[in-house]
Amino acid sequence: MPWPSGNVSTANLDSAADSISSAREDLYTAVTKLNEIIQTGGITGNIISNVSSVNGQVGVVVLTTANISESGTSYYYTEERSQDSTANLFANGTHTGITFTYNDSTGAISANITGNIGTYVSIAGTETITGAKTFSANTSFTGYTTLNEYIEVVYSGGNVSGSYTPDAANGPVHKITATGNFTLNAPTNMVSGSSITIIIRQDATGSRIMTANAAYKFAAGINILSTAASSIDILSIFYDGTNYLTTLSKGYV
Repeated sequence: MPWPSGNVSTANLDSAADSISSAREDLYTAVTKLNEIIQTGGITGNIISNVSSVNGQVGVVVLTTANISESGTSYYYTEERSQDSTANLFANGTHTGITFTYNDSTGAISANITGNIGTYVSIAGTETITGAKTFSANTSFTGYTTLNEYIEVVYSGGNVSGSYTPDAANGPVHKITATGNFTLNAPTNMVSGSSITIIIRQDATGSRIMTANAAYKFAAGINILSTAASSIDILSIFYDGTNYLTTLSKGYV
């Protein structure tokens, strides 16, 4: 007697020609199959045919993404896909002056600001802003761009003898040690409104003489360095677009 393919009814039973022993054997098999279903956790829904395994697994079957086929737009959730979808919202959106870059290996999103960063923007932590930028006050009130704290780059010009050319591109503060007489050439890469501070130290010998280029305009005409060994003087240079207005502060001890 074959195992019935649907619900058991008189229509599924063999004819009376089958022996009673065969009927008992069929009934025993049916009860055994039912007992296996109960012991393995039960099954919800309708069973319309024999089920011996699920994707090659028997007993209590736990399905994972490895057992699920994807097609069309139906995809299962993964953390990687969630990160990629979020990153795409930034990268594919419309952002004037801002470009977002997603590093898939680290899961980090970076923003490159190339235009106006907007009003009331607070930047915390360490940020690097390259190129010429203009920071202006909001037009709805009277005020200025406020920096709570900033650090100027200190450039080491090393030992100087012969000549020295301050390059504003190296930073706003320069430190040099005069190891011989030298000519202070006109600065380079300064724009109107910019300034440079030069810290000049005499070496252990001292008496090194500085001859300044005519482009410099010294306050009160004071342009002679201190001569004592290891003495420190400071040149403060402000460029107004025409003149390099210079103040020499002498004898730091």
